[in-house]
Amino acid sequence: MKEKAIIAQRVEQSIASLDAVERALAPAFFYSRLEARMEAELLGKSNRYAFLENMKLCTLLLLIVLVFNGFSLVLLGYERPLPVETAWETLSREYFMPPNEFGY
Repeated sequence: MKEKAIIAQRVEQSIASLDAVERALAPAFFYSRLEARMEAELLGKSNRYAFLENMKLCTLLLLIVLVFNGFSLVLLGYERPLPVETAWETLSREYFMPPNEFGY
């Protein structure tokens, strides 16, 4: 009987200590995010692009793509494209050729 009284007294002390505790503040948009998670869990939606939410992983993937792109340019022998001849250059080449190109 004495133990039940001690237990009851400790329970009352615990409950009384909770009365002094202030309410914790939730971060911004906590409830809307919680609601969205609970809804997604209920509906069974799968988030296919969840790995893109991790900024470090995105940066690493982008760096890998850029490195492969750079290596492909170096290893495949990047050549500059030939300059495109403009219409004026074509006209001047066709009509104003030096006389020795026709052999007379």
